[in-house]
Amino acid sequence: MLELQPMDTRGYFNLPQRPEGAAYYTYGTPPNGAGQYGHPKLLSLILQVEQLWQQIDSRKWLWQY
Repeated sequence: MLELQPMDTRGYFNLPQRPEGAAYYTYGTPPNGAGQYGHPKLLSLILQVEQLWQQIDSRKWLWQY
């Protein structure tokens, strides 16, 4: 289960950076995902796609801003 992610002043949440067994990986600057925030609806969509992807393919896809 994912922990609650940090939220910025706009109400956007940080993308989980290294969830165990996730079908995606992240990188970019600033380090540790400091700039990887998104609207809650977008992050929900990304995580839904990630779950579906895990069912059909073992490769990981990239989230980069």
